[in-house]
Amino acid sequence: MTPIRPELQATIVKWREPIALTVACLLGLWIATRSGTAITIVGLALIVTAAALLIPAIRRVRLASDEDGAGVVEINERQLAYLSADGGGLLSMDLLTEVRLAQGRWHLTDSEGNRLDIPTDTRNAHDLLEEILLLPGLDAARTVRALRSHEDVILWQSDRTARPSLSAPPH
Repeated sequence: MTPIRPELQATIVKWREPIALTVACLLGLWIATRSGTAITIVGLALIVTAAALLIPAIRRVRLASDEDGAGVVEINERQLAYLSADGGGLLSMDLLTEVRLAQGRWHLTDSEGNRLDIPTDTRNAHDLLEEILLLPGLDAARTVRALRSHEDVILWQSDRTARPSLSAPPH
């Protein structure tokens, strides 16, 4: 029998990364206050590194889902792969023209007309969210509100137009 209530234990496990990074910041502060320039630099470097990693860690925890939806998302070199028993597909994040959130699914469209519909609770959905939050001009706060409220909304559109067809023009 554990002396910690199961709810508290689950919360600690969920927040373990931000907790560890906060401890690293405090350790860096303690090291930085010791005498010696080299030691101070090491402490300050630890504070800066841990603090930089802390913000995305908190965002991941706050937006985390149970990840029990269908499929898995993989992102490698800005190439998005969604694998699912119901289908899936590939999409380049560099060719993305629209990001829509509707009915608990990401609807992503690229300049070639390819479209992926990905559940927001699929495995590794947090990786997709991090990539989406990097899109230029995207309102992160609006995205977070839409995720929490299950709004149907276009979150982002690029200013580029669809790529021209490679077929020969009519004569």
